[in-house]
Amino acid sequence: MKRYPHKAIIKIVGGQLVNGEWVDEISTTSEIIGRYDPSNNENMLVRNSHGDEIRPKAEFYTKTEPIAGAERLEIYELGVSEPIISWWRFQTHSVIYV
Repeated sequence: MKRYPHKAIIKIVGGQLVNGEWVDEISTTSEIIGRYDPSNNENMLVRNSHGDEIRPKAEFYTKTEPIAGAERLEIYELGVSEPIISWWRFQTHSVIYV
């Protein structure tokens, strides 16, 4: 059994303020390896970048460091395409909540 059997694509959107208005730059992608687990805890809530509490549908465990501007996680082999709620870094790994 592989510990990290899934390949995921992270969609990254960058942008900047120009004359007080947000301008999106070209979005890019990054491939990461990890493990996708559907959430089995109905009581868990995770805060997004706006401070809202959201119940995640799943978790993606990876050794990849959090990527600034990451907005979407896609795993083609599982048919998953979900917005990223948050990406938490721990000592040995990180967890992406979707």
